Amino acid sequence: MKNGLRIALLLNLLICSGLVSAHPMGNFSINHHSTIHVSSNVISITTVFDFAEIATFQMFPDPRKAAEHAKDWVAHLHLSAGSKSLPLQLQDVRSEIIPASTGLPTLRVRLQTEARWNPDDLVLSFKDENYPNRIGWKEVVIKADLPLNFPDGNAHQFDRSHTLTTYPEDLLSSAPDVVSAKVRIATANLRG
Repeated sequence: MKNGLRIALLLNLLICSGLVSAHPMGNFSINHHSTIHVSSNVISITTVFDFAEIATFQMFPDPRKAAEHAKDWVAHLHLSAGSKSLPLQLQDVRSEIIPASTGLPTLRVRLQTEARWNPDDLVLSFKDENYPNRIGWKEVVIKADLPLNFPDGNAHQFDRSHTLTTYPEDLLSSAPDVVSAKVRIATANLRG
């Protein structure tokens, strides 16, 4: 009975999806946003996943238990400094079920991870390998505390979606697909 009701809801949503699209990136989307904050001894990463209605429905029979997937999500986030891999440690996970006009919920998950590191003049690399074949807004933002800086510039300094809370209308038809980032980072006294 429960599966029959779920199938009926999904069919109803599919039929009505042309009439009602609650999520600006589409009802099937999984949107990613990672903010990397670099300080003198810790790199913290806040990753947000925004699951639209059908993605939530398909992947989470009980969205209240979404946080149980946190270790899998963290395992698909990769950080390195130079040639050294920096294992990310999960610090916190929060999920929020958000009602949508379609009658099905959307799901927003926030992961807080961090890794210890020793600053040097090197290339910092990040890659998010979660849901590589799903459509959606995908963005990486990198910030650093002084005296750290980006000697070659930082192409990832702007947050265009405000952590997936506001999608710029002019970019909805060509949403960013940024799941990896590399920047050279150094401290002021190591700057070349």
